[in-house]
Amino acid sequence: MDLQGTTRSGNLNYFVTLTSQGPKGLFDRHPSTKEMVEESWTRVMRRYPHLDAAQYTVNGTRLHALVQVQAPEASAETDLRTALAAYQEATEAAWSGYRTDSKVKQPAQLWEETIEVRRVRDRDELQSLREFIVQKMLGGELSDPDSFDEDDWL
Repeated sequence: MDLQGTTRSGNLNYFVTLTSQGPKGLFDRHPSTKEMVEESWTRVMRRYPHLDAAQYTVNGTRLHALVQVQAPEASAETDLRTALAAYQEATEAAWSGYRTDSKVKQPAQLWEETIEVRRVRDRDELQSLREFIVQKMLGGELSDPDSFDEDDWL
């Protein structure tokens, strides 16, 4: 990976954070909501084969992900934001059904409108973010730890 965050193969790495509008600890206190968020992430990201989005964690009120985009630099972030918008739409639809069935008062929208998308600068930042996803999120584990081949991400 060079200093601009481009891998040897020309792919770009991004760190993504989505924050829920729900109460603190929403995903920890409501496992069915967390499960819906995780299943939607996997299902929606499969529609975008040029995105490697297998490294993520859902914890508290946030989804954090490392996403590698296999696209020209000029379109990489736009492609990623298109996939994230599709994800938000899918989870908002599921959330609407959950809210209707749940007796717990929940906000009308699951996610805050702003999605944090930041390009990973270099190898050290990539490793730091990966460790954050694995360890800092209350000792969480990667969604698919075997899918991370460091050579592919550098």
